Amino acid sequence: YTLLFFGKGSPKYFWKALVEGAGLLETIAPPPCYVGTLLCFFFFCCSARVGMEASEGHTYATGPNMLYHAVVNEDEPRAIAVLQELRAGGDQYKEVLEENVHYCNRLASHKTRTAVHFAAEQGMGRDLLLLLRASGADMDKVDARGWSPLLLAAFRGHAETVAVLARECECDVHRAHPRAGSATQMAAKKKNAEMVALLSELMTDHATE
Repeated sequence: YTLLFFGKGSPKYFWKALVEGAGLLETIAPPPCYVGTLLCFFFFCCSARVGMEASEGHTYATGPNMLYHAVVNEDEPRAIAVLQELRAGGDQYKEVLEENVHYCNRLASHKTRTAVHFAAEQGMGRDLLLLLRASGADMDKVDARGWSPLLLAAFRGHAETVAVLARECECDVHRAHPRAGSATQMAAKKKNAEMVALLSELMTDHATE
């Protein structure tokens, strides 16, 4: 298309020069360029939009998967920055914020997981988890396979993440996975004494509330 639109002559003569050597001049009609023109215009508009957003000082791309990429790549500072910038964007980025919090898993194999599930599984820290909660995330959602964020964190052995989810995000420490069992049972199978002790303490605290 670069040659078509910026080369010498019209598209008709470009096509003529292209096929003349192959002896197809008399049998092939010049193709319409309308589709190519529309595609070029579309990509030009997309590039212009990205450039405008970059010039405004934003460091993120406006899409529903940016938070997912930051979390699964264990880039916690980036994930926090994404959420902070989206929250600071006000109504302009309200829909994008909701998509990142609730539907950031569109590129993942587990289609019903949210940003919280991935953050918990990766053992992300308190700042990100509380920011997710403040952004409206369901901190105790169970995905289609029966995993809650707390269960994922316990299964992976992330004690600090489990503590934050239970104590500050009010996640259910008694919930059990249909096959893997409760968080305590999973920790016991993995012989993770620290996790078993933490979960016992959390369940005791929950019972006394």
